[in-house]
Amino acid sequence: SKKILNNFKFSDEEIKNILHCVLVHGLFKKGTAKTKEAEIIQDADKLDRLSVVRIANYFYYGGKKGRSFEDIIVTFKREALKTKEFNTIIGRKLAKEEMDFALKFIDYFKKDWVQEK
Repeated sequence: SKKILNNFKFSDEEIKNILHCVLVHGLFKKGTAKTKEAEIIQDADKLDRLSVVRIANYFYYGGKKGRSFEDIIVTFKREALKTKEFNTIIGRKLAKEEMDFALKFIDYFKKDWVQEK
């Protein structure tokens, strides 16, 4: 990343901050965010884990591996416990909203699933 960033008109401090954001970015926490930008990027990554599209992925990949409905739900709900790990107030607020919606979605899905059997 540094090699690419050197091609642009960024100051050394800006490059340092961008590299820090890249370092702590990703699904798995690789370090503590030390800037507001890095905190926001980490929160965005964590919010992505809570989306309904991600729920669909849990079902898809869990189903491919032969996991039970309940096991898939337990795995997803484990992500709910991580909502307290958000760096920002807005991140925690959005995470709560996403989890509330996702848990309602799961409840509706489960009711339909049981009725279909």
